[in-house]
This record gives sequence, C-alpha cells and structure tokens, in this order.
Amino acid sequence: MALTETYAGNIIVTPGFLEFSAKASGALNEGRVVQLNTAVTNLEEGVPCVQQAVVNSAVPIGYVDSDWEANDMCIVYTGGIARLEDSGTGITVSQRVMCDADGKIKTYASGTTGATVGIALETITASAFGQILVNISHNTDVA
Repeated sequence: MALTETYAGNIIVTPGFLEFSAKASGALNEGRVVQLNTAVTNLEEGVPCVQQAVVNSAVPIGYVDSDWEANDMCIVYTGGIARLEDSGTGITVSQRVMCDADGKIKTYASGTTGATVGIALETITASAFGQILVNISHNTDVA
C-alpha cells in the first residue's frame, strides 16, 4: 500500500445527530472532515487500546475506514492488535495500537520497515452503535 503523505494532526470529534463528525487538524489536514458513527472511551495512558484477537472470537472496539487506498479498513480490537486490510488486494498489515499520554490512539505498524502510522484519535464518549467508521481524506506516511 502506498501511503505517501504525512498525517500529522489530531482528529477533533464532536457528536451529531445519529453520527459523530470529526475535523482533522495539522499542517496538511487543517479543515479536513472525517465522519464517525460511534466512539471509543476509557483510554488510559500507557495502556494498549486494542488486543490481539482472532476475528471470529473477539468484539472489536471498531472498524476504522481510513480512506488511505480504496477504503482500506483497520479493524481495532480491545487490548493490543489492529488489522489494516487493503480492500483492493486483500493484504493485511498487523498493527500495535497504544494510547499516548493525552489518551489518543496511536498505531505502530509491524511488517513495514520503520513504519509508524501517524493516526491519533481524541478520546470521545461512549456510543451504542458498536463500531467506528473514520474517513480521513488524506494519506498517511508510514515510511
């Protein structure tokens, strides 16, 4: 997957009617809007936000549609591992997802040399919808 541009900002989330909206900030992302239809909560500093899990045996925190390439999907589980799926090729890249000191989710890709996926989600309130759909209209540099 050719993730060639840098995402360097945060995603600011605000609740709306039947969905959440979010605005990406940062030099390359100012004013770019993403949409969420649910939320994550109770993020703690230094604690993994997702857990390693088999797809059929775990309840995911959510599904993050990053819009990097053809609506790639990152399936996030509670406790340590996320899966980034390239919808065009079916390639899966495992990622470790950790919370930083501000309670943001940061992903660190494995299987890509020197890769750090620079996505950070602000902590947002709980929702009953059961999944996260985040559309970020900007590519992410993992080089």
